[in-house]
Amino acid sequence: VKEINLTIHTLLAADEVFICNSINGIIPVVSVENLCVFPRGKETQKINNKLCEKFICYR
Repeated sequence: VKEINLTIHTLLAADEVFICNSINGIIPVVSVENLCVFPRGKETQKINNKLCEKFICYR
């Protein structure tokens, strides 16, 4: 797993943002909150937690 540090400005500036894991395939991100409800592999959860802390997402 490669960790990439993004700011909210980077995400908002992108034309499209997608997230992917092997369970659900590729899904579009239509709001920052989508990053915080993505399914849970062990590494996915670690990244998810960091994103939620950084962007103050609520589950």
